[in-house]
Amino acid sequence: MARNVNPSRMRLRLQFGKYTSGTKRNPNTGKYIEEFKPDLTVWGAEWTISQSRQLSLAGNGITDAVEFAIRHNPKVTTDQKLKCKDTVYDIYSIAYDDTGSPKDFDILTCRKVNKHG
Repeated sequence: MARNVNPSRMRLRLQFGKYTSGTKRNPNTGKYIEEFKPDLTVWGAEWTISQSRQLSLAGNGITDAVEFAIRHNPKVTTDQKLKCKDTVYDIYSIAYDDTGSPKDFDILTCRKVNKHG
């Protein structure tokens, strides 16, 4: 939950979706290569992680976390992946702000997806 997000910081296009079986085949294995398929696109901003939050995440074994701020959107869940520029992230947690104010922002804690193959 973040109440003091300046809307002018919302300069990133964030895509939310899942990996699905693509149309291209891996020539070595013959299997279809998974592709990111976006379901929802919103404006967002990178968010600075506080030291206490960094310590909390490190206690859970997460040292490479990134946070993003978006306007409150109930369609965004932790089951989805987030794509920013050319990098895909797992959504670790969402700090929802659902007070009903037009200034509601959600903070998404994410971790880079490491894909092999």
